[in-house]
Amino acid sequence: SGGALAVVVVAFAGIVLVGILSAIALPAYQDYAIRAQVTEGLLASTSAKDAINQALTARREPSTLDAGSLGIVIPEGLRYVESIDVNGGAIIVTFASSASPKLAGRRFAQVPTVSANGEIRWICGRVLAQPGYTAVMPSYRSVTNVDAKYLPSACRG
Repeated sequence: SGGALAVVVVAFAGIVLVGILSAIALPAYQDYAIRAQVTEGLLASTSAKDAINQALTARREPSTLDAGSLGIVIPEGLRYVESIDVNGGAIIVTFASSASPKLAGRRFAQVPTVSANGEIRWICGRVLAQPGYTAVMPSYRSVTNVDAKYLPSACRG
């Protein structure tokens, strides 16, 4: 009877411990999985970023830069990204309904900023342009509606 009581107490303690670990680990894993989906958008927009860099280096007017004029081909077979649009030199990634419900239909922007001497630095999400640099799309911060905790640390602002 004393041994049976000890087994019951240990079993309950084990159940409580598993419950506590699940309460901590599951949300952390879900956040990790959502960040991985955001990464798909970042990686899929690399060719657009390269084309925009080349156009800006050649001193093309940012307002003329779109996917068609730059010959950008968006990769096929993306699982979580609905679209990657280039508008005025800014890249806007929109997530598909197959993404997490916390991402589906949401967007984030990647925007080149240009200094007076033509140096280009990219910013994303809600990050402010560095002093001396001007974003080619001034409203980029309002375009991003993905929760900051899911964006890469460089995009959280």
